[in-house]
Amino acid sequence: MARHWMFSQVYFHRVRMLYDEYLCRFLLEWLGEGGYPVTVEGHLNLTDNHVFVALNEAAGNPASRGHQWAKRIVRRQHHVLLESFPVDIGQKSEKELRAEVETLQQSFERDDILLLKRFKKASVEDFPVEGSGKEIRASSLLSGILSQTPDAYALNLYAERGLREKIRKRWNEIHGKARRESSD
Repeated sequence: MARHWMFSQVYFHRVRMLYDEYLCRFLLEWLGEGGYPVTVEGHLNLTDNHVFVALNEAAGNPASRGHQWAKRIVRRQHHVLLESFPVDIGQKSEKELRAEVETLQQSFERDDILLLKRFKKASVEDFPVEGSGKEIRASSLLSGILSQTPDAYALNLYAERGLREKIRKRWNEIHGKARRESSD
């Protein structure tokens, strides 16, 4: 249960998801084609300190690779939540939603709008439990709660802070039209 709540309340928090995304995009651009070093020595030589220095340097230099993402992290200039979608949206609806977001992105710069999804399948970690009669049983057999732990899920639409109202207005036009067409 603790793992479920850590994912749903901490790892999938709407702002935390953004900064994870920014860091991933920064690292992809900063590290370039080669990506992370694949040798043990190369991997161990790339420390958090190297990344923090690179983030600060890139944030201050518009010509640096990953500048856009570094600036957002260092200066805390993150997108704002426009809408959060329910867990039971379904694959068909999620596909339609992604098409609507692509339509929305055509009206703005692509990175002004982000649709982020995170999912963690619930897993029952079976561990032994000693009963009062000294018998050993699986925890999943003794607990109805452990076997019913839900998946952790988040699907959020974000907008560039300064464009929030323009994006919201356009989103309502697109999303409202799509909803009306699907109900016809």
